[in-house]
Amino acid sequence: MDTLILKECKFECYIGIFPKERKVKQPIILDIELSLDIRKAAKSDSIKDALDYRDVHALIKERVEKNTSFLIETVVEDLARDILKKFPAVKAVTLILQKPKPMQKRNAAWAGLKIIRTR
Repeated sequence: MDTLILKECKFECYIGIFPKERKVKQPIILDIELSLDIRKAAKSDSIKDALDYRDVHALIKERVEKNTSFLIETVVEDLARDILKKFPAVKAVTLILQKPKPMQKRNAAWAGLKIIRTR
């Protein structure tokens, strides 16, 4: 199986459990890994046989920027489900979400979550 990678995609959304966090959009950073077979696209050298990562990015951007969830767990679970639903060629998705400076005064650069979902 092959892996298409989108690294350090930056988005802003309302996320967090505290009222102060919900007042302004916060940055999140996503790494996306999609497991699929690229041989047909490699052989034809045509985008029509490939998974266009612009489409994947657009889906994620739309979903993240409209997010109303409180937890990063909900965000990544929903994204994984939507990716697998919209892109049948994807056999598995790995998402790593970073929430920069989640604990401003607790000496953590970021908190995050990594999930792997398969068909």
